[in-house]
Amino acid sequence: MKNEFKGEMRSVSGWSVLSGAVVLAVLTGSMLVWANNARPADRTHFTIHMLDYAFEPRHMVWHVGETVTVTLVNDSEAHPRKGHEWMVGRGPNLKDTVFGPRHVDGFHVPFFKDVDVKVVSGHDLVMFMGGAAHLSGVPVKDVLRTGPMGPMEEMSGFMPLLDAAGQLTISFKVPDKPGQWTYGCFQQSGQHFVNGMRGTIDVVHDKPKA
Repeated sequence: MKNEFKGEMRSVSGWSVLSGAVVLAVLTGSMLVWANNARPADRTHFTIHMLDYAFEPRHMVWHVGETVTVTLVNDSEAHPRKGHEWMVGRGPNLKDTVFGPRHVDGFHVPFFKDVDVKVVSGHDLVMFMGGAAHLSGVPVKDVLRTGPMGPMEEMSGFMPLLDAAGQLTISFKVPDKPGQWTYGCFQQSGQHFVNGMRGTIDVVHDKPKA
């Protein structure tokens, strides 16, 4: 009887170890799939998911002189779903309000000033401001959502605003503007930015070959 009990214990223990190994393998596989999906196909193609108060990815590296393709996808899951914008620059503009200084309309130094930006494709944009960028490719009117736009906040600089489920793909040659830049969404008088909807871009020169 004692031997049978020990045998059952060994069997249960073996099953527990096997079950644990299976769970670990599944979790590890899921993490690898997520990592591969989050990682850009190469260093010139990026898909930025616009979540509720967050961007994914939150950091990118662009190389001066390379042509980069960026696809923005509004994946808001709020009820009702939220529109989100994408602006890149340095030094968020501040405005004094009864609640103190607020981030309201983009950046003091816009990244896309004097940059040639090609609109590749898009749909369901509520607004698309070129700022000081030079736009080409698909006409802006062809990527805008039809129908009334509703009240809009005044912004400065390059700014596409995507409605829920909206998408936009652009391409451009990374200008010689090295250093760290910030991208963010300033909807609701900057509340999205304050709540964490921002990320960083390191613009770098390739190291000279030895």
